[in-house]
Amino acid sequence: AITLLQTSGFEAVTSATWLQKSNWYISRQKDVHFVDAAGRTVLELHWKLSGSHFGLPKEMNRLWERLEWVDLAGMRVPNLSFNDLLIYLCLHGSRHSWERFGWICDVYYLITSHSDVDWESILIESRQLGCENVVALGLKLMEKFFGYRIPDAFARSAGQNPIFDEMVAEIRGRIFAPEALQVELGDRYAYHLKLKERRLDKWKLHVHYLSWYLRIIITPNQMDRDVFHLPRGMFPLYYLTRPFRLALTYLFKS
Repeated sequence: AITLLQTSGFEAVTSATWLQKSNWYISRQKDVHFVDAAGRTVLELHWKLSGSHFGLPKEMNRLWERLEWVDLAGMRVPNLSFNDLLIYLCLHGSRHSWERFGWICDVYYLITSHSDVDWESILIESRQLGCENVVALGLKLMEKFFGYRIPDAFARSAGQNPIFDEMVAEIRGRIFAPEALQVELGDRYAYHLKLKERRLDKWKLHVHYLSWYLRIIITPNQMDRDVFHLPRGMFPLYYLTRPFRLALTYLFKS
């Protein structure tokens, strides 16, 4: 697939060479990112839908067995089933703290393109996957931005939980702020934790973020190189000097 895309004019933005050396099926990597020659078309080649800490907890084979066919530009192409796609879009938006209004529109137009949505089955599936909260938040966003009535199946989880009102207000304020606002790492951590329902999923999230914090703490950056000037061949020593630089910066400053 990578070769076909490259011969069609797409260039891999993220390196794909590690696929030839690693056990990609157990790797934390989930995709290869491509862009076309004009820089206008972005394509991600996935073998997992998302990271394990905040992804769709379904086996890919199960998703493949439930595919539906849709008409696209005169051709019939396979697509995720409606239930799987709706749950995934809500998970994807929640994973990225709903930073783009387009992701909210995706969910709305998916829902309104179907007149016979089985909300009871979506509720059952989302509960089995520990994803009821993220679907409820997605529906709450539909109500806020488009006036979409929350289905009876989700009336309790989405309509009566005040935490979703707070989250929707924060998302709306951030999306339509005069200047682009980034979600800080600590805020994203707290936001994700509010959506987790199962103890195991919460522990996986804790491990993910604690490892992220640890990488930030131990990985040298430009400030380390500005304080201690080492020749390129001795750059690994910055891992040893970094604790001293952090102490100078944060513990002993006046």
